[in-house]
Amino acid sequence: MAARLVITLDETATRNYLARAAAITEAHLDADCEPSGMTLQVEISPTPFASLVFMGGIELGEVEVELTE
Repeated sequence: MAARLVITLDETATRNYLARAAAITEAHLDADCEPSGMTLQVEISPTPFASLVFMGGIELGEVEVELTE
């Protein structure tokens, strides 16, 4: 089996993502537009630095990065 990179948002990042995604979706619906998808940017740092996730340039929180097989 090929290796996979698994990226998991921590609780804070997940909560922040859901809040921002809901606000963006609501704004699109209120403007009578079809909601768009969300773009996340993940910055993977070597240990001991935290790996982070961003949405629209705003830091959402930390992510855990794991290489699995």
